[in-house]
Amino acid sequence: MPISERMLEKIKNAPHTKTVGLDTARRDLNNMAKRIPKAEFSGLVTERVIVTSIRKTLVRIYAPQNTGVKLPVVVYMHGGGFVTGDLELMDGVCRMLAKNAECVVVSVDYGLAPEYKFPGALEECYEVVKWVHENATQIGGNPTNIAVAGDSAGANLSASICLLAKKRKEFTLVYQVLFYPVVDFTIDQATKFAGIPEIMLNSEDLKWFEELYFTDREVEAKMPEASPLLADSLEGLPPAAVFTAGIDPLGKEAIRYAGRLAMEKVAVIHIHYPNMIHGFVGYVGNVAEADEAVLVAARQLRKAFGK
Repeated sequence: MPISERMLEKIKNAPHTKTVGLDTARRDLNNMAKRIPKAEFSGLVTERVIVTSIRKTLVRIYAPQNTGVKLPVVVYMHGGGFVTGDLELMDGVCRMLAKNAECVVVSVDYGLAPEYKFPGALEECYEVVKWVHENATQIGGNPTNIAVAGDSAGANLSASICLLAKKRKEFTLVYQVLFYPVVDFTIDQATKFAGIPEIMLNSEDLKWFEELYFTDREVEAKMPEASPLLADSLEGLPPAAVFTAGIDPLGKEAIRYAGRLAMEKVAVIHIHYPNMIHGFVGYVGNVAEADEAVLVAARQLRKAFGK
């Protein structure tokens, strides 16, 4: 599986997590994200705090220029292995989605592990989506037209929120965008990395992320709230767009998830990028495939929103 030279150039200075320590890895990832040029967006970008049962949660809101119409809303959860990442990490993706899907995007700065272990981030993000449903008009949004989106760990949270929403029936979601989600924590590292070079992600870091995220991995990893692929049924979930990369240890399980969604009568599109690595969407504005993936997601969202 070849990887393009330009992609290698973009990731050669990416921080390694366990080797540098958590505080340094968080700071380095934040600094790297800030160096990526801001995507063009003529709307308003603001921040506010939403009080959840987990903590006071900072969100960043991307609102297109006011047209007097209540817009659809996408709640976005960033990646970072549940232990790193913040609002800067996927700022470019959020800007592109807001602009091209013509929607309000609410990006969630959820609590990271080990400070907030499973299911802390999930419940926090779920409550943010619930707040958006109940208060959408405050941010120029339509409470009946809400979707979730995320990458990697954030895609896991998005998929799990859809399962919780189906179970709890407190709000309805119209779509889910999942960029290379982790959906099965019961798969061992050797199986995940079989035939996959350790680029961007490595087996030692993935194991460490899980140790930080779970209190009792043996029990919690089997829960569908952690591993959506293990849910008894996916029927009745929102339509989905699933994006996978060929050079990604999470790719095989994400492909299986897209397949299960289709088998259980959930409308799903699956877009595969064989020469891309895990995390490639974060390089919008620098890598053509990243831009393409986000634009495809925006088109699917527009359809789901009835545009």
